[in-house]
Amino acid sequence: MAGLSLSLQNPYRKSENPDLSLAKEENKLIQDEIKARKIEIKAGTKQEKDLIPYLNKKETRIYLFLIIDRTHMVKIKTEYAIYPIHWDFGKQQVKRTMIGHLEINERLKQMKETALKQYSRIIAESPGLSFAEFFDRLTKAMSNDLPIPGKSENRFFAIFNEFIEDKKTTQTHRTIQKYETVKKSLTEFSNKHYKYGLNFADLDLNFLDKYLRHLRTQPARGRQKNRPDGQQIGLLNDTIEKYIATIRTFVGWSQKRIKHSIMLPADFRISRNTDIDVVALNPDELKALYTHDFSNDERLDHVRDLFCFAAFTGQRWSDVEAFNPSDVSGDCWKFRSFKTKKDIKIYFVGFAAPALDILKKYNFKLPEISQQKFNDYIKLAAEDAEINSPVKSIRPLGNREVTREAPKHKFLSSHSARRTCVSILLNYEHLPLPIVMQITGHTKLEVLQKYIFKDREAYKTAMQQTQSYKP
Repeated sequence: MAGLSLSLQNPYRKSENPDLSLAKEENKLIQDEIKARKIEIKAGTKQEKDLIPYLNKKETRIYLFLIIDRTHMVKIKTEYAIYPIHWDFGKQQVKRTMIGHLEINERLKQMKETALKQYSRIIAESPGLSFAEFFDRLTKAMSNDLPIPGKSENRFFAIFNEFIEDKKTTQTHRTIQKYETVKKSLTEFSNKHYKYGLNFADLDLNFLDKYLRHLRTQPARGRQKNRPDGQQIGLLNDTIEKYIATIRTFVGWSQKRIKHSIMLPADFRISRNTDIDVVALNPDELKALYTHDFSNDERLDHVRDLFCFAAFTGQRWSDVEAFNPSDVSGDCWKFRSFKTKKDIKIYFVGFAAPALDILKKYNFKLPEISQQKFNDYIKLAAEDAEINSPVKSIRPLGNREVTREAPKHKFLSSHSARRTCVSILLNYEHLPLPIVMQITGHTKLEVLQKYIFKDREAYKTAMQQTQSYKP
């Protein structure tokens, strides 16, 4: 009866010395040390963990061996490649510390059973076969039964897909799109740098360094092409920070649901630069947009009204998009924020009073439009309203800066409406921060503080109102 064994292709590290003769000598020393450690482990003077320094730090393939006798065996490539630190050499299976260990071990068990069945079938059908003929028949039979190594779905990205599906019940469509973008970026990075695909165990600081270099040298695509010539390569630091934050969210989600033990390093993050100019409309610009005549262009009329409704109420696009007439009672709009799940109350009085007029214009059913199209059209609407004050945007990208100068309407998007509300309430209406936080639903004070006097005109006006001590 044949025997079965599961082994790793390259479980232990090898010398990386470019001098082949020296590398050969160093490899012999490493092998001698490993043999000595194994003898000590068998004798009880050392433990299995004492072999860890000698393990290969790269992924290596799992092989199944069907052993007929000491000189005849068949080596069968499996579909799996793992890090040796996750391999239990005694039990010949994947350790519980690796995500997906149950599925992989079950599949390896099935492969062993299949190999024995095929062995018995071939011997029964053709008892006089030479080993060479037997080898050909078995490998052909197994290749028909087993997946092509390297072509099975990567476990990391399979779990990422589960993460996205789960989040679809709680997150906005825009947030799901961002998750998809990060997954696409990681897939591109994995195909370029990881022979057997990205694994949770890869997510260390070395991965972070390589991934940051990848993002900072990404070819121009999408909004990158809107930058000046010579500044289109690479993602901006604040965009990269969001990518890394998404990875952290994903790993945290997977830990709770899949019960793996992979922990991200505490330094697996990049700092967000909060000292960025906030592009928002000042009161005169908001009034100019709100009162502009778009009667000849219904599309821009709708977009303008949506922007102004968000600006007068200070709410996120997701909450404006989900507006429900039943949430309005008299002069109060009470609803639960889609993002924060907190109750928000907006009174249509004072600064927010025009928002009620906009609702009445549409019989409390706001126009519907995708966020992408909205972001395109609001720039056209603002251009028609002559919101053309010059804006200079300076954004960090790695250790350099990307500078863009253009009329203000070129910078507007759906989020600019919320920024406009915060900027006007803080810098022109001088509302206390806690009141503004109640209106916008912000939960962190530091988020709002970045708006204070980011409007340079408001800053100048405030300084003009101070007392001069000039003699």
